[in-house]
Amino acid sequence: RGIYSASLQGYKHALTTAAAANCSYFELAFDGFEDYSGNYDGHGHMNFVRTVGEGGITPASGNAHTGKYSLPVTSGDPLKFQTTTLTTPATNQKFFTPKPNQDYYFSLWVKANVSATTMPSVTIVDNSGTTTFNVDLKVAAIEGWRKIEGKIKAGAASSTVSIQLNAGSHTAYFDDVRMQPFKSAMTSTVYDPNTHWVLAELDNRNFATFYLYD
Repeated sequence: RGIYSASLQGYKHALTTAAAANCSYFELAFDGFEDYSGNYDGHGHMNFVRTVGEGGITPASGNAHTGKYSLPVTSGDPLKFQTTTLTTPATNQKFFTPKPNQDYYFSLWVKANVSATTMPSVTIVDNSGTTTFNVDLKVAAIEGWRKIEGKIKAGAASSTVSIQLNAGSHTAYFDDVRMQPFKSAMTSTVYDPNTHWVLAELDNRNFATFYLYD
């Protein structure tokens, strides 16, 4: 068996947004919510949809972990991405597709009102059942942002895996959402959507190095 490597292209397929070693193409997902013109429509192998409310989703400017945009989630209206395990995804498959009985790692950054009575969380449905990962308030925020990360255990072929973003009691902002095989190494890059200059590079732990230009 060969050892796979994969990359994702964004900004109208002009720029590499993510790259991973020991990872096949459909096992890789990343969205920094930058390269959208209007309503969110799912890039980077993920497509979050509203679970309660109706209407489109629009990335928000002014609150971003990296770049200029993030994904707002309102209280009581979680956003969910759901997929199915497949041994061999179709060549026209668009979204993240875990392989059966494999382990995966997810990570993301979230910014929320610190006075909220209920903090943001991520709910994973996988072969282990339903698990909710909460913001760890014992870890200091980085400019208001906190990381949520965890392990996903994919089940047998054709089983469901989902990731749900929960706002808590106030609107929360999610950014730099990633999914990858548990034993892979991944980096991602965020660009200015107009100039295509690199704004940030995120390492294998999803921590960012920022770039400033004169």
